[in-house]
Amino acid sequence: MNKSIRLILEESEKTLEQQIKAIREQLSPLEAELADIKRARAALPNNAPLDAWGKQQSFFKNVESKRPKIKKLILQALNESFPNGATSRELLHFLNSIWNLGIPRESFSPQLSRLKMDQLVLKEGKLWRLSAKTRVKEIMNLSE
Repeated sequence: MNKSIRLILEESEKTLEQQIKAIREQLSPLEAELADIKRARAALPNNAPLDAWGKQQSFFKNVESKRPKIKKLILQALNESFPNGATSRELLHFLNSIWNLGIPRESFSPQLSRLKMDQLVLKEGKLWRLSAKTRVKEIMNLSE
């Protein structure tokens, strides 16, 4: 039985895609549970560091505006809470529920698209992920 190399590669590709899909389906509920846990931790009263007077510092203290940029929050959420990717709906729900930002979908979707155009994120199927370029920048920032 002689199979062409092309056919063997196609079959291997399909098998791997099916295995990856099955693993992603297993990860999705775990990532949702992790997001719930992080949301619960963020809601605790002692989640922010204390300043010199014993008062809790604001999460947004060192940010130029009172509210961080949506694009930065998306990158942070993908990096810290969704390392295996998330749908746009999961990201929006996560950001709105964790930080009570009330980001409308009409403002959120264009930001995802801009991040994709800037090659900071990529879309695989329905999942948004950090690009390799963004992961390298993150590693470089950690080493500084």
